[in-house]
Amino acid sequence: MATSHYSTEVINLLKSENLEYVTKKDNLPNFPQERPIRKFWTLRKQQYKKRKQPAKNLQEFKRIWQKVSQDVAEKSGKKLMRNVMKNLRLARDQGPLSVLL
Repeated sequence: MATSHYSTEVINLLKSENLEYVTKKDNLPNFPQERPIRKFWTLRKQQYKKRKQPAKNLQEFKRIWQKVSQDVAEKSGKKLMRNVMKNLRLARDQGPLSVLL
């Protein structure tokens, strides 16, 4: 959604190269069905915050974060990614709002 991505120069270049692109109007900034990775990160952060004590150093943080990430991936990873391709195809074919309905 960066303004520079939709500048006149960029749009003209895309058109001159006959490249398909998503117009700014059709590029929804908050479309969680296309971005399950955000939910994955949120779940990881929530799991980490449940700990009673923060990590004492960087090494401990890395170890804990890796364990939390693995746990979240095992419990929620497949579920989060299950419908991504279906939703992307639906959004491509019928527009982004079709996935929200």
